[in-house]
Amino acid sequence: MPGTTCQIDERQGVSILSLQSEDGTNRLTQAVVRGMTETLRHLAASPRPLILTGNHRFFSAGADLNQIAAL
Repeated sequence: MPGTTCQIDERQGVSILSLQSEDGTNRLTQAVVRGMTETLRHLAASPRPLILTGNHRFFSAGADLNQIAAL
C-alpha cells in the first residue's frame, strides 16, 4: 500500500502543506499524523498564512483502517 507524505511549498508569502500519495487516497497513518503535527509546530512560529490541501479529489480518505484494526 502506498504511503502518504506531507509536502510543504511556499508561494507568495503563503505556506501550503499538501498530502500526497501514489494512489490518491492520502490515508492518515500514525506516521503521517505525527509528521503533520511536527510540521505544524514548526510552521506555527511563522507569520505566513497556512493552507492545508490534498489532491484534486479530496483532502484524505481518512484513517488507515489497517492501523485502526491493529489498535
